[in-house]
Amino acid sequence: MPSLGATPLTGFDSIHGRTLVKNQLTESALLERELKRIERYREYWELYKGNHWGESELDTDGPTPVWNKTRTFIDKSITFLVGKPFKIGYLNEKIEKLLNPYIDLILANSGGAEMFGIEAAQMGSVSGDVFLKVVWDRKANFGNGGPKIQILDSSDVRVRYEFVDYSNAIPDEAVIEYDFLDPDKGGVSSRREIITPEEIEIIIDGKRNEQLSGPNLLGRVFLVHIRNMFVGKEPYGLSDCVNTENLNKLLNAAMRRFQKDVEFNGNPVTIVFGAKVDKLEKGEGKMWGNLPKDAKVEQLELQTDLPAQQKFMRFLEEALAENMGIPIDSTKGTQAISNTSGTALQIQYLPLSELTARKKITYGTGFKQALMLALELGVIGEQAMMARNPAFEGSGIIQIKKEIDDIIAKEKNPITKMKPWNWIDIDFQSFLPKDRLIELNVIEEELKMGLEDRAGAMKRLGKNNIEDKLRRIDAERKKLRESGAIPQITGREGTTAETGGKGADTRMGNNISEGELDPSETPAGAARAQDPSE
Repeated sequence: MPSLGATPLTGFDSIHGRTLVKNQLTESALLERELKRIERYREYWELYKGNHWGESELDTDGPTPVWNKTRTFIDKSITFLVGKPFKIGYLNEKIEKLLNPYIDLILANSGGAEMFGIEAAQMGSVSGDVFLKVVWDRKANFGNGGPKIQILDSSDVRVRYEFVDYSNAIPDEAVIEYDFLDPDKGGVSSRREIITPEEIEIIIDGKRNEQLSGPNLLGRVFLVHIRNMFVGKEPYGLSDCVNTENLNKLLNAAMRRFQKDVEFNGNPVTIVFGAKVDKLEKGEGKMWGNLPKDAKVEQLELQTDLPAQQKFMRFLEEALAENMGIPIDSTKGTQAISNTSGTALQIQYLPLSELTARKKITYGTGFKQALMLALELGVIGEQAMMARNPAFEGSGIIQIKKEIDDIIAKEKNPITKMKPWNWIDIDFQSFLPKDRLIELNVIEEELKMGLEDRAGAMKRLGKNNIEDKLRRIDAERKKLRESGAIPQITGREGTTAETGGKGADTRMGNNISEGELDPSETPAGAARAQDPSE
């Protein structure tokens, strides 16, 4: 076997993924590319807001028709992604108890989980890119300061990647440029932030601000980039508006033509046969007078409802829905679903579910990276505050980090030991309804067959603080057993399970001792206990 030499991993480096050519673009080429990107952002926001016509295209004799299907479809996709607030997953419940309150505080400082999720999803769906900046807010936490996550205007941000690796949402360099109202100057100033893993440089009106510039204590760019949809190896994402822009404008043009045709034929046009109009009389109590014997007067009527035009507009609407992956019935509310099962709805909304699943990957990674950066900043920020003011108490995140480090160090799984103290996961909830009773019955059968435990069942049902809840359930049932107040569990044919008689369900065993699973404690068993009809 040949020797591997002094560098055994030589040849296994990832130089192939380095974006050398893209980083060596001239300044003018980079500027042109960025200007085109910013112009696309502007066009997409105008489309989303319903400004589909240019100034010269607007009607002067009335409102110009706009059927904004772009916004309808994008809002529907946002609702399916973050209509229900996302949940946070942790390594174990001990870490969850320690970390969950602080993450709730970060999200509260960032506008709340619901608003944060909707704003980020809207920014990404329309522009194609979301940029989340982790900052220290001095006013947060009742003036004590704390980390928060800002959703930036995508037009203000430019990023550079040394490697185009979609598994990492943090760029190697970020440049943020915007204008702001400067109270010291009494006017508008321009601000440019250049963030690298080593340094933060702040330039105001073309001059470096030494007071605000300095080393990057995090050691990473504290800006997270979420691409709405991947485009090969492009550094930026793709907007949902790409699928709707041309078709939506074509739909508006068809509507405008349809409106003009209806208005033209709807205005009364009088046709006089066998007489001259100036010889006729029209007055009170009569339509027309002084008509010759063989003369007649008729109104020109539209004898059709223009089916071809209406069919064309329906075709365009369906094409828009197909392009977006949105079931067209989901935006109209015309379907009666009172007797429709959750499984049937899952199949009917499969295209939208597939779109949501793709977005969960990118947005989930971005939210996770942003919250983990915010936790790191929380530790660094409070350490800096304590260095300035020894009496500063803070939120306790420094002590929380120490306790979590100890918990991870005691883990037996070597993979778990490699996890950072601030490791979390993002879980987006399904917006579609589920067949709750079917799900409960499946879980009950798994519990009886020994394929699931109570903690896993409660987790699948979306319960929180599972260990505490199980301890309270066990304590309560022990108390009920001791007092004799716990009800007997009736078998399928009317006999009780404890008698072991005919019809008793013996799969769980007849005698239920402390700590063992009581069938009435299973989700479906509890449901049957509440519903005598079961």
